[in-house]
Amino acid sequence: MILYRKNNAWSILTAPVALDKPRARGDNKSVPSLLIIDDEPEILETTKWAFELAGFDVSTAASGEEALPRAEEFHPEVLLIDYKLPQMSGLDVLRETKLKNPEVIAIMITGLTHQTTQIEEESARLGASGFLHKPLQMEVVLQIVRSHLKRGG
Repeated sequence: MILYRKNNAWSILTAPVALDKPRARGDNKSVPSLLIIDDEPEILETTKWAFELAGFDVSTAASGEEALPRAEEFHPEVLLIDYKLPQMSGLDVLRETKLKNPEVIAIMITGLTHQTTQIEEESARLGASGFLHKPLQMEVVLQIVRSHLKRGG
């Protein structure tokens, strides 16, 4: 479990329970790649840490404007995209990245508690493979990402 502070309030993120042995890019098994897009530094760092410990090659972006060029240079297999981002929404990021790379697995995340059905439906229409609610439970997020990688989307 990881405790972090946001807006003068404490929140809890659940850390991974079962960790894979990290692999280097040169290993025979390919290293899965993940781009995390979230404007909350604590979420970015904690999620990055969890996926790196699980053997993923991870990059992060704190905005949609930062994410689009990062996705082009990094070529992630999986995107974790926060719905609510400054200037450019997570749906806009999803739309743009799917246009350039239709095979990328995209999972939307949100801390919102209202209108989530509409957001989930729009995310699915734009090609998202899944939708998760904050606070994130890392073992669940890892399991979902691995499941999508195994079946190819």
